[in-house]
Amino acid sequence: MRKSRSQQGVTLIELLIVVTIAGILAMSALPAYQAHQQKAYLRQAQADLIMLQLAIEQQRSQGQAYPAQLSAALCPACRYDNPFYSYRIALESGTYRLWAESKDGEQECGSIALLHNGTTVPPECW
Repeated sequence: MRKSRSQQGVTLIELLIVVTIAGILAMSALPAYQAHQQKAYLRQAQADLIMLQLAIEQQRSQGQAYPAQLSAALCPACRYDNPFYSYRIALESGTYRLWAESKDGEQECGSIALLHNGTTVPPECW
């Protein structure tokens, strides 16, 4: 009488099927993750512009002029190392405009601004 031997382990075909399914799931999830990451960096840029505006207005309320350029001394809590956005200020006859501009040009909201009176440009990106 022969004893039947039970199969142990997985076959190569089963392993390939699992790897293929995992690859398809990863490929479908990657664009959603990247979009979420870009939105997070946009929100960080918006928060930094608001914090910069608060620091500028605090400096102005203490009798100082609007700064000609941004620096870490102006706003120590701001993240100047945002990998997707860089920040700048533009002075315009007693007012200012704060800009956050995309470094790679691939952002949906590549350039956002916050004006001295709180107006946001473009409004659909805020």
